[in-house]
Amino acid sequence: MLSNSIRLAENYHSEPRGELKISSSTLFGRQYVQQAILKFQVQYPDIHIELLLEDRVVDIVGEGFDIGFRIGTPKESNLIAKKIARNRLLIVASPAFIKKYGEPKTIPKLEDLPAVVYSTQGLLIDKFKYRDSNGKDAVIQLNPTYKVNEVEMLINTALAGEMLTVTTAQMIQNEMLEEKLIPIMTHLHLSDYGTFYAVYPHRNPPLKTRLFIETLKDIIGDKIPVWETKIPNFDAMYGRTP
Repeated sequence: MLSNSIRLAENYHSEPRGELKISSSTLFGRQYVQQAILKFQVQYPDIHIELLLEDRVVDIVGEGFDIGFRIGTPKESNLIAKKIARNRLLIVASPAFIKKYGEPKTIPKLEDLPAVVYSTQGLLIDKFKYRDSNGKDAVIQLNPTYKVNEVEMLINTALAGEMLTVTTAQMIQNEMLEEKLIPIMTHLHLSDYGTFYAVYPHRNPPLKTRLFIETLKDIIGDKIPVWETKIPNFDAMYGRTP
């Protein structure tokens, strides 16, 4: 069965060629954009690719990028956004952590436990929205005993057993399948962290741009992103439906 990207290419008489300059957030780029590039270059060897992995908001037009991959729709009026995949939140802790502190069942208990959170210059992510029993928006204030500016360290620290963390589903690899991390407070109705978008400068982008986006979507999946398949029963957690 032909992938969407191959079908798209077959609608044109000539093979795409030239340069393709891509920007992506670091972890998403390492996990999924890199996979797409390797697959894409086998299919379209006449396209040469440059990839920049950086967590700042890149000036797509000013820095000459063909595509950028971001969480959230662009604020720039000169960019077009195409949805790639959702990215939901969950709260995790290791079995050792739960054995030491007990599994929290209430917001006050959760807020009292030690947590690792993401922090960088001018940004501290230690608060998360949820919907309370009255259907109103409320906020969880974590107790950040460790702040770090590398998202992968959140998972590594939680695995060590001394702190819990709030993470995105995209950051989970096999930790849940191997029961090294356990989802907690799954009865909460957590707000989503955001959605991954491809952003680009033109409403009708070149064929090479469209082909790469379709290649990436083939890898990630359509309705349910591949990272959610690594979290058993995720659709029944945190007040969500498929």
